[in-house]
Amino acid sequence: MFTVKKALVLSTALSAMLIATALTARADNSAGPAVAAPNVNFSAGGGVLDHDSKFLLSGTGTMPLSNAFGFQADGFEALGEGRNRGGLSAHLFQRDPSQHLIGLTTMWGRLGTTDIFRGGAEGEAYLDDFSLRLAGGWQNQEGDSTGYGNAKLSYYMTDNLVFALNGSAYSDSRGGGLEAEWKPSNNPYPFSLFASGGDRNDTDGYALAGVRVSFGDKGVSLKDRHRKYDPSSLIETFMTQENGGGNDDECAAPVVDGAGPFAIDGGGPVPCGGFPPPP
Repeated sequence: MFTVKKALVLSTALSAMLIATALTARADNSAGPAVAAPNVNFSAGGGVLDHDSKFLLSGTGTMPLSNAFGFQADGFEALGEGRNRGGLSAHLFQRDPSQHLIGLTTMWGRLGTTDIFRGGAEGEAYLDDFSLRLAGGWQNQEGDSTGYGNAKLSYYMTDNLVFALNGSAYSDSRGGGLEAEWKPSNNPYPFSLFASGGDRNDTDGYALAGVRVSFGDKGVSLKDRHRKYDPSSLIETFMTQENGGGNDDECAAPVVDGAGPFAIDGGGPVPCGGFPPPP
């Protein structure tokens, strides 16, 4: 199980790195800028999410706070079959676009009528054509707490074509997937196309695709946009790759001890949000 203790170790380590890099950035103000310019992006897409057809809308807004620090807010909404899902998230981060990003994060999401909250830390390392992203922290849903963690390794085949492997865990849930994004080179319109797909041990998986339009980063490559403008959306990742913290059915039906896809030790369903029921 991905416990709160494990998540706190990860988020504390990332927070310590944030403090250390912040002190370094203060001493060397040449690092940065954390955000090259204020920017926003909007995405629209759709596909299958845990056996339900969904239409997805998301957006981010990113702004510099100083040369070394930036802030981003994310929004997400998914409509269609099953329960609606959506939410908001925010990042406060320090970034040297030639090396790394370290930040603190918070998130609120709603799956049907269930509210889920997260608080934690994130980190990114930029290694030529590779980027490594790690995030972790604490998750709470209606009084029940667990830890969470996720990771993504991206490879830029060109400056405008990226492929990524992702993985995530919270409570007893595990999952992984593939992502791709492509931006037409020398195109006067600021858009890119994306697709993703994956599976989890407690859901039916997902397959999604769409278009992303950005403003404020005219003429930059996809790699530069990811490293110099907008970090990944926390709430979009949570509601798609991590399935919003649980199965998209209204509620899991009771099961016989040890049987069925929602069975846990001692029997009974895993309710909405991915937490086992109380004893």
